[in-house]
Amino acid sequence: MSRTPLRHGALACLAFLTFMAHAGTLEAGASASWDARLVSSRFDELAMRLAVPKDTDVDADLGADMARAASDFLARLRPLLESWVAAARARPGATDGEVVRSVDNRIVNELALWRLLSPGSEYDAAMLATLHVPAVCRRIQDEATMVAVLERLRAVPMQQRAAAVDGERRLLQGWGGPHPSVPPRPDVTLETIEAEAIERLAAAEPVAGDPMPPALANTVLANVREVPVGSVRCALHQWGLGVALARPDAVPATLLVAWRYAKMPRVADILGEPAMSAKSGASSDDYPPMAQMRVVTGDVTVRIPAGESGRPAEVASRAIEVQGVDAHPVAFETLLDEASIGRALKQPLPPSEAASAPKEGRTIIIRWRLE
Repeated sequence: MSRTPLRHGALACLAFLTFMAHAGTLEAGASASWDARLVSSRFDELAMRLAVPKDTDVDADLGADMARAASDFLARLRPLLESWVAAARARPGATDGEVVRSVDNRIVNELALWRLLSPGSEYDAAMLATLHVPAVCRRIQDEATMVAVLERLRAVPMQQRAAAVDGERRLLQGWGGPHPSVPPRPDVTLETIEAEAIERLAAAEPVAGDPMPPALANTVLANVREVPVGSVRCALHQWGLGVALARPDAVPATLLVAWRYAKMPRVADILGEPAMSAKSGASSDDYPPMAQMRVVTGDVTVRIPAGESGRPAEVASRAIEVQGVDAHPVAFETLLDEASIGRALKQPLPPSEAASAPKEGRTIIIRWRLE
């Protein structure tokens, strides 16, 4: 079995295709051995994500604390992976490719939840204290790694570090759990706040909060249409949170949720962009390739404001399902958003709504299904 590195996206897509090809050649009695190798592969990759780097320059006590937390997590990880593989295998007619997809979808979602959830107010306060530390993003290429955790922890003031380390330990302990308190996505995203602030900067208008660091400004203002990645994304969201918190109506708890959603690892960050041949099932041409590859289906409600309002169409709600993810598919829930808005804007206005639409706008449900 090919080992699928969940930390190197392009290789992950290649190995996924290898899994799909391999699945068709397995003999009937080989699934148990194959499943065991799948568990070992995913365990090894997650262990690599959570390893404290040997060349880290964080202090010894912090490195040792997080190494112990990772060790405790890994002690319960293999049985957890085995249960996920068994659940995927138990689905009627499940193919080996579907087992891989289900398990990988669950892993990706748990990695996202790991960086989204809050273990408590003391931890939140410690994270806010790192906001003005300029070097905190220098090594953060992937939020869902021990490297990123250590970079944030090293920036926490010493008097708050114990609470921050304990919070990270509890986040690892909750990995794979029921997650009863997942916060909803905020009505106003941090990305929206950042975009508005960048427009003001480009127009030489004042922006609340700390000035954008020159290196970040040179990158972001010159590439406003590009989605930032790695340390640039980290730095942008750190600056954006500061801008948002400087607003007179700022609610720190709500903005922390917006910040976590913004920096939460995306599916493509972990699995890479999908190859067209990796799609699953038949669909229309406008089905987003990543959503199709990961078997994301469901309904997206789009709100189209009245024409004279000047406001853009937006997603009002989502009810989606993801293969292998039983609840809170936070890593996948926006994969259909852009395409849903596109479909909604193309739908003609029914004659029965012609009179009310100019005043009230429209709400359209877009249904996504894979045959």
